[in-house]
Amino acid sequence: MRKTAIYLSTLILAFVLGTSGVWVGFFLRDLLSVNSDLIRPLDLILPKSRFTRSQRACGNGYTQFYITNDGQKVDEGVESFKSARDARKELQRLLSENDVIERGSGSFMPEDGGRYLLVAKTVERKASIVWYDGTDFIKFIHAPNQELALEFDEYLYSVKP
Repeated sequence: MRKTAIYLSTLILAFVLGTSGVWVGFFLRDLLSVNSDLIRPLDLILPKSRFTRSQRACGNGYTQFYITNDGQKVDEGVESFKSARDARKELQRLLSENDVIERGSGSFMPEDGGRYLLVAKTVERKASIVWYDGTDFIKFIHAPNQELALEFDEYLYSVKP
């Protein structure tokens, strides 16, 4: 009889402890939602990011799209090529078709890679930052203007390990 009582109490305790996470999550789900009145005061303490992820596209590399808090669109990603030679050709094309504002090492490839801040020779003056380290891919940021491209570069560098 005593063995049965211990077995039964252990079984009940294990069940309660095992399902407690589910029950706590179920009941606290509404409290922790974005629309909760308990969370709203945190907006005053925690600053919202200027950049919000919107979409992601994959294929021959990837592109991650962002929208700024004032509605501008920025994207970053990696374009992959069949060979390092093809990547170098694309880099040379980009350098010849745009004004090179800065050239040097940068935040993503500081050791051996080149970082280029490019501004289009068109009226819009859209900006790009590209990194190339001699391999078969080019990393990029595209933004509507030079200031936003640099701000976004700083943002990405601060949030990535």
